[in-house]
Amino acid sequence: MGRLPVRGRRSADVGAPVGTQARRQGRARDNAFGTGSKPPTLFVAGDKAVTAGATDSQLAALTPLDTDALRALQLQAAGIAADVRNQVAEVARKLAVERSAADVQIVGRVNLAEYEPESTRWVVADLLARGAALGVFAERKAGKTTVVEELVHAALDGLPFLGKYPVTLPEGCGVVLFDTEMPTATLHTHYRQRGVVNLDRLDLRPLRGRERALDVRSDAVRARWCDEIEPGSLMVVDCLYTLFGALGVSENSDEVVEILAGLRALATEADAAALVLVHHLGKDTERGARGHSSIEGFPDAIVNIELDGPPASDTPRVLRAFGRDVEIEPGVLTLGDDHRLTIGGNPRVERVAAGHRADDNATWSLIEAHPGLSVRGLSTLPIEARGKLSRDRIRTAVDRLALTNRVTNKGTPAAPEWHAITPLDPFELPSIEGA
Repeated sequence: MGRLPVRGRRSADVGAPVGTQARRQGRARDNAFGTGSKPPTLFVAGDKAVTAGATDSQLAALTPLDTDALRALQLQAAGIAADVRNQVAEVARKLAVERSAADVQIVGRVNLAEYEPESTRWVVADLLARGAALGVFAERKAGKTTVVEELVHAALDGLPFLGKYPVTLPEGCGVVLFDTEMPTATLHTHYRQRGVVNLDRLDLRPLRGRERALDVRSDAVRARWCDEIEPGSLMVVDCLYTLFGALGVSENSDEVVEILAGLRALATEADAAALVLVHHLGKDTERGARGHSSIEGFPDAIVNIELDGPPASDTPRVLRAFGRDVEIEPGVLTLGDDHRLTIGGNPRVERVAAGHRADDNATWSLIEAHPGLSVRGLSTLPIEARGKLSRDRIRTAVDRLALTNRVTNKGTPAAPEWHAITPLDPFELPSIEGA
């Protein structure tokens, strides 16, 4: 008898040999208890039925399958297998969730009506709250490393950060610095040059080339680091970019959230005073930190360090900070001979003020040389006389000069005649006619 694909009917089981029934029962068992690793058996070839002991009458009672029917059964079998695999995956997921849930420590309720905050709220006054995370994001070559060293120095020796913001850590506590960028010898030179008094309180963990040791996505890894970190320490990670790369995570990927959450979990589990995360700003600094939006959304407050002009060693570096209960206006950073950073005024405000002073002085000189003219009259003077002063700039300068009593109107409000007021020298005695 030739090979004949057949599809069984229930009546075909009647009077079937014991071997055939046993094989069918075995297939039914396999189909019922399969886990989707292979498709179930929905049809059998005629020669296999003969080998199993089927009689001619039993074979005649079966319906032959054509190509379309075979294809339909193959698709059905594959679909059943895929569905079973999905069910297995869902059961596995539920088991994993239940297993994880058994290990979760439920956080107790905090009654805010009775809660008493710590007496010292800030680690860095007006910038970094106790238990918070601070993002330090800098434009390329804008002084990120120097700002981090300034913060570490201030924390170790109890000095004001940037000469202005007091730093307070629990007594005897220091700084844990996970550094992924700088050679150890370079860090040693920098902190020695700064003259850090309590350098022995710096717990430096040089991870350059060994960043994978800080894979905080693993509970076991965090537990080992917790044994190393002294409670109350300021925890600094410099820099996120190299950590992401070493862990095979693109900074633009959603996967960075797991690393950021792991770092915050480590800070919490180690009872760190606060967490500082250092990273780069993007090419468009107005759009914030480079990479995934969570990098900038994760910290409680953010410090941005930017170049105020084209890249150069003498270009002013500007620092500003903002976030939850944090608002520090932009200020120019100055590096002193003692390698300490200080923060000054807003460079943009200072440039505007300098421009106003220049316009005021030029307008005052113009009025002194051409007294009795209105703003309109002053603005129509030859360019050789008024330079680049436009009518609007002359008008606003005259308003400021009048407020400071440097010019006076000897005409009327409708037809003003402006005259310069020459300041008197208090040490020069006025001459008395006839004396």
